[in-house]
Amino acid sequence: MSHPEHVVVGMDDTPHAIAALRRAADEARLRAARLDVVRVAREGEPVTDAARIALDDLVASVLGAPTAGPVRCLITPGRPGEVLTRHAADAGLLVIGAGYGDRPLEGSTVSTVLRDATCPVLVCTAPDLPGRMSYTVRFLAPAPAAV
Repeated sequence: MSHPEHVVVGMDDTPHAIAALRRAADEARLRAARLDVVRVAREGEPVTDAARIALDDLVASVLGAPTAGPVRCLITPGRPGEVLTRHAADAGLLVIGAGYGDRPLEGSTVSTVLRDATCPVLVCTAPDLPGRMSYTVRFLAPAPAAV
């Protein structure tokens, strides 16, 4: 039995992540897919009920309730790039926010995701302000046929 497509979005409290969440929700709606919102906790940091509730509340405040489709909120400890690519291993799309500093596409999380993701990646690189969002899309070419 095949699994329905899902869209994964990395979530923290930055304006870029909020922009990514909104775009990921739009993409999930267009694809009739589940939205997986993944917050990465620091390694060794306990994942508490309060942290889960805070993530649920943040997502609800950004997307409104009820959402157009199923949303699953997850908190996983580890390194952000590695956690996000692992969660998106069988996703239809991975959406992340980036944009601090002079080279927003060169941070460690973005670099890891762009290098290791096995699905298309959408990077929201501008603040979540009307008319100012921009996107960088990386699509993977199909694997070459075995000879």
